[in-house]
Amino acid sequence: MCERSYVQQAQFFLNAFWLEHKGQAEEVWEATQGFKDLDLKGDAGCRLDEFYSHKFLESFGETMTVIELRKKLREIDVNLDGQMSLIEYLINKFNRSVPDLMSRPQGTNEELAKAQLALEEVQKQIKHIESEKARLEAESKGTGVKAKTVSLEFFSELMFIFRLLENCSSCSTRILWR
Repeated sequence: MCERSYVQQAQFFLNAFWLEHKGQAEEVWEATQGFKDLDLKGDAGCRLDEFYSHKFLESFGETMTVIELRKKLREIDVNLDGQMSLIEYLINKFNRSVPDLMSRPQGTNEELAKAQLALEEVQKQIKHIESEKARLEAESKGTGVKAKTVSLEFFSELMFIFRLLENCSSCSTRILWR
């Protein structure tokens, strides 16, 4: 777990303890950003050494002497690597344990992957519809027969899309037209 990126560590923690700590989600994300800002690897980092751990704790109002810091790091450092990962900090800060963390469900990644694919497909369709709309609008600007035909085609396409969306039984939200 300590080898994952800061964002992944924060997500893992919040997934595990969402019911208990959803009110502190912003605090978790601020700590995540604090770790990323101090780590020379930025987003790719996963733990802070003693010096940067000290800076992090100071920046979050947990100022202490070097001796106090080393004692605190010994308490926090679950994997005994001499460094502080975000997940180790969060476990300590919110008085949690590693067995409790690891026993909590994380949700199903399969469902997330399916939802992501569905979203990407919808985004492709929207992009196609928008490009077709732009083409039809441009062609309908004229005054001739072709422009009037395209204008009717454009209206017909919009009505078709409207009916599809209106009758979509798998849509989880209602679409409001102005």
